[in-house]
Amino acid sequence: MTTTASKLLKSKLEEPIHSANGFIGIRSFCLDDAPLLFSAVHESARQLRRFMTWYRPGYSLKDSRAFIAQCRVDREKGKQYVFAIVDARNETLLGSIGLNRIDRTNLVANIGYWVRRTWTRRGVATAATRLIAEFGLNELGLQRLEILVPHHNVASRRVAEKAGARLEGVLRKRLVLAEKIHDARLYSLIPGDLTSLPTPHIFIKPEAKIPSAIARRKMKPGHGRG
Repeated sequence: MTTTASKLLKSKLEEPIHSANGFIGIRSFCLDDAPLLFSAVHESARQLRRFMTWYRPGYSLKDSRAFIAQCRVDREKGKQYVFAIVDARNETLLGSIGLNRIDRTNLVANIGYWVRRTWTRRGVATAATRLIAEFGLNELGLQRLEILVPHHNVASRRVAEKAGARLEGVLRKRLVLAEKIHDARLYSLIPGDLTSLPTPHIFIKPEAKIPSAIARRKMKPGHGRG
């Protein structure tokens, strides 16, 4: 990558962007989100314990604050870009999604996501994945996004598939979760894949309000689990 391209990617990674899609939005975390994040994590403890390496028993409000503070530091360094998933009508925190393991040389990043227990099976993760794919591929200029899913996590596999990601193969003994080794499915999204995604998006600057039209728009049919 040229020096100019590297600087451009870094500047875009540092720029806070909010996105909204139907009722689902993604935005940067702020410190006021800490109690909301803490509540969502504890509500979803059982599923997070199975699939998220960062979750631990005794997760506290202090941990939520530390996570949010680290998100800002990582964004400024271009290390990762993490969003809160929210209900665009009332800012209810629904989960989190992010781009991590960003490789600026090869323009590749990984997508990771989770949705709180009471909001699963409503298409939330699918909509958020589409939004972050648009952000990563169109706004950041990345050329490839990967989603690595434990083979037994059927719900997460369906999210990747409904978001338009393509299955590239099964990686044997790729992940260690809860001290057990698991095979994983590797999905990918590249710029050409976005043309098949029918749901429109809007990017909103942090100081802007979500247009009322979005709040009135109903979720499109076909949004299933995730």
